[in-house]
Amino acid sequence: MYFFFFQAEDGIRDLVRSRGLGDVYKRQMIPDLNPNGLIGGTFSPEDGSISPLLAVHSFYTNAHQAGVKFQFHEPVKSLIIENGKVIGVTTPQGTYYADIIINAGGPWSREVGAMGGVNIEVHPDSHEAAITEGVAHFLDPMIVDIRPAEGSSNFYFYQHLTGQIIFCITPNPPAWGMDQRETSNFLPMVTRRMLEVMPKLKNIRVRRTWRGLYPMTPDGFPIIGWAREVDNFLQVTGMCGQGLICLLYTSDAADDLLCVDIGGRRIFKKKKNMSILDLPHIQQIQLINPTTEKEFFSSHTLF
Repeated sequence: MYFFFFQAEDGIRDLVRSRGLGDVYKRQMIPDLNPNGLIGGTFSPEDGSISPLLAVHSFYTNAHQAGVKFQFHEPVKSLIIENGKVIGVTTPQGTYYADIIINAGGPWSREVGAMGGVNIEVHPDSHEAAITEGVAHFLDPMIVDIRPAEGSSNFYFYQHLTGQIIFCITPNPPAWGMDQRETSNFLPMVTRRMLEVMPKLKNIRVRRTWRGLYPMTPDGFPIIGWAREVDNFLQVTGMCGQGLICLLYTSDAADDLLCVDIGGRRIFKKKKNMSILDLPHIQQIQLINPTTEKEFFSSHTLF
């Protein structure tokens, strides 16, 4: 469950009032919210969350059982290209050949693409997060504050099933680059904003912080398609920090490019030099990025 809330200008303020859902309802839903200056918000009861660690472990376990081989701790050093085709990769431990090479390098995608002469417009953006000690359950939905503030554009926090509060902030301006070292200004910035929203959090102790990378694209949409410059080189990258959210669309799009139905079975195929602009999945991806007020509020409860 997600709860987005905002302080709004007159246009949104009138829209909130017109829906006829008042402060009593939202305060009952999240009684510890600070009501001062709070105009309203949206509640998304059908949204959910997933553990990245458990999800990836599940993917690995099922893939391993299906016969997939994993080579860990082997960074790709170069691509093997013959007659305009990518046919393999080299790592410090050896050389591997394949019919199709997929660039799913996330924030490292541009480097991998450059090995094949492909310019992938993916740029890493550093985001910091933290987790607190575990406390008794008191918070159901994830809180997302979409108001911009000095040094940040938005932030969120939620309570994990095990009691810890997990929180993250979107820096503004973006922190471009590969630096994953924690900074000294993250906790003062985000905790100040969190306490403004929910003062009850002030005595909970923070246990750990970390910093990760979002693979950002210029337009905020994923890049899924065949490279034009060389054959057999598929790009599946640029999820802009929404990799798990885009997972079903991403896997369906990649599957459509790689496989075809023959006699009721999915058979591996090859396509070459398909333009990224020709991909049929782009409209599907856009459905999870509503661009109009009507689309947004039709999928959320406003109060």
